[in-house]
Amino acid sequence: MGGLLGERLARVARLDATVFEEVADDETATGSALIVLLGACALDALGSGGGLEGTLLGLAAAAFHMGLWILAIQVGARGLDLGGALAPLFRALGFAAAPLALGLLRPLPLLGELAGVARWLLVLIAFSLAAGRVLRSEGATPWVLVLTALLAAALLERIVF
Repeated sequence: MGGLLGERLARVARLDATVFEEVADDETATGSALIVLLGACALDALGSGGGLEGTLLGLAAAAFHMGLWILAIQVGARGLDLGGALAPLFRALGFAAAPLALGLLRPLPLLGELAGVARWLLVLIAFSLAAGRVLRSEGATPWVLVLTALLAAALLERIVF
């Protein structure tokens, strides 16, 4: 993986917050954000060890959950009068979902458990950094927004399914 996408993913791995603002402002990065989001969800699903059917179901479930979470963040940002158009927010949060790929390591003894915890912790950090950059918000607000949106998405998911 080379070029701009590889360079941006390396910056996400370092939690370089400027990459989220960069991809949010880059209207050509929507496809890349979708690839990163779905690729990370696919790798996470592969780590579930459920065979082809389990992997496909895991991919669909993860993509659905991440989509709900992103929409909940956008709705919350609007409710807090932070603005935030959906497309730039999606681009930033699509890249911020990259740490989900650590789920691929879940079948490994001990390392898998650590990777399972690390992937969600890193996604929370990356989502908060991305939301803060895109919404031009600092302090606790992006963290509260991201965590509240996660809870809202999980509740909505439980109600629907």
